[in-house]
Amino acid sequence: MGRVLVSVGLLALLGVGAYLYPPARLMVLVLAGRSPACPMANAVRADQHRETLTIVKDRILAASQRVERTGGLELWETPYGPFWIPEGNQFVLPFNLAEQELEIYGQDSLGVRPGDIVLDCGANVGAFARAALRAGARTVVAIEPAPVNLECLRRNFASEIEAGSLILYPKGVWDRQEELPLLVDPHNLAAASVVLHHGDARESGTVSLTTIDALAAELDLSRVDFIKLDIEGAEQKALAGARETIARYRPRLAVSAYHQPDDPQRIPEIVREAWPAYTMECGPCSLAGNWIRPDILYFY
Repeated sequence: MGRVLVSVGLLALLGVGAYLYPPARLMVLVLAGRSPACPMANAVRADQHRETLTIVKDRILAASQRVERTGGLELWETPYGPFWIPEGNQFVLPFNLAEQELEIYGQDSLGVRPGDIVLDCGANVGAFARAALRAGARTVVAIEPAPVNLECLRRNFASEIEAGSLILYPKGVWDRQEELPLLVDPHNLAAASVVLHHGDARESGTVSLTTIDALAAELDLSRVDFIKLDIEGAEQKALAGARETIARYRPRLAVSAYHQPDDPQRIPEIVREAWPAYTMECGPCSLAGNWIRPDILYFY
């Protein structure tokens, strides 16, 4: 009983402190069991991570300018080079570039290494693909189902596609081969999904889906070293369709784990069903309501 009273008293004290010191609010949530996957050290930095991301995004946006507009596409000059993007998505690109600057998909040994063969699942217009190539990736397979994003990728990586360092793969990844409607928000094509209905999203035709295992066989990849999965709620399905690839090559994984409520629990289970020896590390975390959830989980 004494231990329970101490715990209740500590939570009450931290609850008061939350109004005076913002990380205390996050600490309260951890102690209340509302951070099932984020350790304390990551959880209490959730606000700081979001603030830093916003600052970097705003800096990149201020340093960028539109130089051309044609056929529903816009060409933007940015600190990270020129990017064609869908018209009306000018605030999405600097956010995605800020994520690359902060290396949310893995820093140092967790990230892309020179010579890697990389699967960029959810390539959008290529912010991560460009970062991976600059990190020394030998080959990036840019996997993207949305037609307008595919056109941007063709323009953004014309020379790399011709040289073979970037392979454009015009499908989504899933746990089987299937055709599904694509839900698209015209102001955020990065959130195109076959699972989630974001904001003003509406159906925009159907897209072809396949498995990572089938993709690796179709492209006759000699190995897979790194897989980035940020596919708007389809991460669990895609991992289930990657079991042979994961078991054979044990690639490093950077998996978005905030789209579905059970992602923090199910994603590690699915990954370890394919290869039990993986070590998992939690990346940056974010506050979602009264829960703290990992943005990214790393496996190596």
